[in-house]
Amino acid sequence: MKMKAMLKNRPLLQRTVEEVYTSLSPASTMVVADLGCSSGRNALFIVAEITGMISDYNQNTNEQHGVELQFLLNDLPKNDFNLIFQSLDQFHTVTREGEGNEAVTPPYYVVGLPGSFYNRLCPSLSVHLFHSSYSLHWLSKVPEQLSSGNYVNEGNIHIGKTTPHSIANLFRE
Repeated sequence: MKMKAMLKNRPLLQRTVEEVYTSLSPASTMVVADLGCSSGRNALFIVAEITGMISDYNQNTNEQHGVELQFLLNDLPKNDFNLIFQSLDQFHTVTREGEGNEAVTPPYYVVGLPGSFYNRLCPSLSVHLFHSSYSLHWLSKVPEQLSSGNYVNEGNIHIGKTTPHSIANLFRE
C-alpha cells in the first residue's frame, strides 16, 4: 500500500524534488527525511524514487548540479534498522545496474533516524524535504467519537467504500 500511495503522488513529489534540487548550489547536500520508513521491502523505495528522479532530471537537461543526497530514514526505535542497512549493498548494486550509459545516480547517503516525529528530530533548517506516505499515523490519539471501542468503520483503518460519512470526516480532521 505504501508503494501504491507513493506512485499516486509521484508527480507532486517529482515537481517538489526538482524544485528543491535546482535551488541548491553545487557541492551542497540535499537532505530528505522519510518519516515512518518501516523496515520492509519498501523502506528504501523513497530513496530509489528520488535518486531516480534526479538522475532523470540530469539526463533530460544535460546538467549535473553536483548536489549530493542524504536520506534520513525515520521510524520508532523498535524498527529493525539493521534489516534496512543490510539491504543497502544489494540496493546500491541494483541502482548502479539499473543505470543506462547516460544516467548517473547522484551520490547518496542513507542514515537511520530512530525516534518519534512528535518530538524534534533534526536541527532547524537542516532538512530540505520531509516525506511521509501516509497521514493517518500522524494522529496522536483516537478521536473521541471512536474511543468507545465500537467498530464503526467495519474494522477498517482507512476510508473505504463502506465508511460512513461521519467517520470519513473524522479521518479528514
